[in-house]
Amino acid sequence: MPKTPPTRASTPGKELDTFKRRLAILQCLKRGVGRSVRELMQQLAMQQIQASERSVQRDLLILSARHGYPIESDGQNPARWTWRAQAEDISLPGTDPATALALIMLQKHAKNLLPPDALQALAPKFAAAEKALGRHTDNAKTRWADRIAVIHRALPLIPPPIAPAVREAVFTALATNTQVHVHYRKAYEGELKQYPLHPQAWSCAKASFT
Repeated sequence: MPKTPPTRASTPGKELDTFKRRLAILQCLKRGVGRSVRELMQQLAMQQIQASERSVQRDLLILSARHGYPIESDGQNPARWTWRAQAEDISLPGTDPATALALIMLQKHAKNLLPPDALQALAPKFAAAEKALGRHTDNAKTRWADRIAVIHRALPLIPPPIAPAVREAVFTALATNTQVHVHYRKAYEGELKQYPLHPQAWSCAKASFT
């Protein structure tokens, strides 16, 4: 068992920097894919976090031995660190580049397919994703979202405005498999009538990717 490095007195600002660095290290580690200290240093540099080789080594030992995070070294030279294969998933704040890219693509191209409550819940994650990609200036994923275009095969139609309450009611009926009552006026009739609807699906016009 490796010995845990002794603690040293530090200022609040330095403690916060240390916390952010260790949190970033945990986010860089993957299950089943070992990463060396040098590779972790490169990942940290992409997030504009500068750390020496000794600091990263010390952080890994402290996180595993003292704080009990389920990470381990393969014992080789150089050592490669991973999350343990059978370790329970731990939710960590922050967003890695791949997750940030997926969230941004979802926001740009599929937000109209999500129910309002899901969009509201994802709003903070969308904002965090933009910040995360902004920090990873050396990562190829930062440029991917700007190089993808969704082009409609036909002339794009301007969708009619839909009141948020109406959209939410229809989405709720679709999700819960329930009936919804609507008021509708036919083009050739002046009378407004009520109809029961049974929403079955929410469709999206086809598009081509080039």
